Amino acid sequence: MGLHPWLSSETSDFRPLFSPDNKTIVFARSGYYGSYSPIAQPYRHDWNFYAADLDGTNLRQLTNDHFYMVSDASVSPDGKSMIFVSSEEHGDVIEVRSVEDPAKRMQVLRPQVPKEPSLGQLFNCPNYMPDGKSILYMAASNGRLLWSGYDYDVYQMDIATGAVERLTTGNGYASDLKASADGRVTVFLKWRSDWRRTPNKSELYLLDLQTHKLTPIKINGLN
Repeated sequence: MGLHPWLSSETSDFRPLFSPDNKTIVFARSGYYGSYSPIAQPYRHDWNFYAADLDGTNLRQLTNDHFYMVSDASVSPDGKSMIFVSSEEHGDVIEVRSVEDPAKRMQVLRPQVPKEPSLGQLFNCPNYMPDGKSILYMAASNGRLLWSGYDYDVYQMDIATGAVERLTTGNGYASDLKASADGRVTVFLKWRSDWRRTPNKSELYLLDLQTHKLTPIKINGLN
């Protein structure tokens, strides 16, 4: 099967994922690339979420919030809700929205983690667990040394009770958390930085969600 253009737009589309029934693509769209400050680096802003059928038809806009920043989204196993991280003035929040009526927030989650950054909470990579009752996510905390930056560790949260469990400690900069379909393991990237403290090399890690054992994955076979 060959590649073919899906949706044409003057804006930029990112972060696609399938709905649980594999009939819908949910994706984020950025409407602006630049900076709101003359001293800041340009980034993509003005985000909203959309959905469409697999052939690109039946396009519908799921949010109309023009977010400054959003993470990848995760759709619940029953396909009725979605979660994602958005940025507010005093830090990040994890939003829960209805896929059918996404204009209003169903819930706003602000889980507390130890040694939170002074500038506000930083979350990323929210994932629904297979039962739909809890989520995995990454959150930043101050590193053990002042100059070591943030640790992006993995946490699990019960949506109904708000109970939070920390699953890793001292990851350093980490990203791209993805849970397996059966909810037994998750995979993510740990990053190494150059002398400028710019992340430039990543390593895959598997986390057993029952034992909390963290295992590096050695990829072999290609040069």
